[in-house]
Amino acid sequence: MKSMIVLSNPPQWWHPHGRKIDVKGSDLSSIDRFVILGSNTTEVSVKPVHKSYRSDSWLLEWKITHGSSTEGESSGFRIMNTKELFAAFGLNNFIGDDPSFNKFHGAHSAKPGVYARVGRHLNIPCPGSASDGDPNISIWVEETIQTEIFELVRTVKALEQR
Repeated sequence: MKSMIVLSNPPQWWHPHGRKIDVKGSDLSSIDRFVILGSNTTEVSVKPVHKSYRSDSWLLEWKITHGSSTEGESSGFRIMNTKELFAAFGLNNFIGDDPSFNKFHGAHSAKPGVYARVGRHLNIPCPGSASDGDPNISIWVEETIQTEIFELVRTVKALEQR
């Protein structure tokens, strides 16, 4: 996997619970290929968008259960192309299309409203307050996560070539 910058201090917009997220499961052999990341209170799924809808696209969905039952849940989704998905998870050198956004947030790679990443600190869909209750999700991008994302894309692309 591509080597990433590791910072001792996360960006101020990244939530420390992002370190609890890891690979929960994947299925690369069935017709509905996917990777699931998560923790006790979060879940992130990544799967291909059916190519009849949008070619070279990936659906990333997340759900966060906030503290107590009165705080509720946050959820959302974003669609990324392969270049953006790889950039979000530190698998390529794409920095994004908006250098002013990156500079403002100190991001190494970002697409406004989709993701922002500094080193291994990833936020989807955007930087937040790093507080409980934020609707965005923070992920510490471990090599195991990178490997699963890479293998998902590799498997789907290989099947599309048939």
